[in-house]
Amino acid sequence: MNSILSRFSTSILSAGLLFGFVACSNQSTLSEPTNTNPPPTPDTTLAQTPLEPLLLYWSVAREDNLSTATSVGEYSAKDAGYVFARVEGCVFPTQQPGTVPLKLYWHPGREDNFTTATPLGEQTAADVGYLFARVEGYVFPTQQPGTVPLKLYWHPGREDNFTTATLLGEQTAADVGYVFARVEGYVFPASQCEQNSNPRIQRI
Repeated sequence: MNSILSRFSTSILSAGLLFGFVACSNQSTLSEPTNTNPPPTPDTTLAQTPLEPLLLYWSVAREDNLSTATSVGEYSAKDAGYVFARVEGCVFPTQQPGTVPLKLYWHPGREDNFTTATPLGEQTAADVGYLFARVEGYVFPTQQPGTVPLKLYWHPGREDNFTTATLLGEQTAADVGYVFARVEGYVFPASQCEQNSNPRIQRI
């Protein structure tokens, strides 16, 4: 008799444990519904962010290249007699995840504009007397999908810093004696913002 009761109690206990496990499993499943609308990936978000053209201006009198992505920079270039050359690339007008500021410096003695996005560039500018002017935009410090390098060149005779992200810019720099210094950052190709209905491009 005791053996029968023992087997009966064991069966009830096993059934209770099994029922409890199934109930907990169902509750866990219901409390974690499948997300059918996941958030966009960083690449998708950045792709939807407006870009500004990085415009290249040239001054014959100063023998100075100026790269700017702001209206203030554009107006200042025109007021000083600079001539528009081309769009070198596309930058973010506001800071985005993973980007760093592209800063403009000016040397009154050399009459040279210098855009840099690296700590080395900033330190070099400060060491030789350049003055900070403004942030022109934001670029990536490392290569990202769809970006191209923004390269810095230096001409010792002209004392001119020149940043370019186009093959034409690189070839022109080499043809007239500029020396490659370093990559300042990574920007999107000019084609990605030249096609936009940007009023600044249309005015050129």
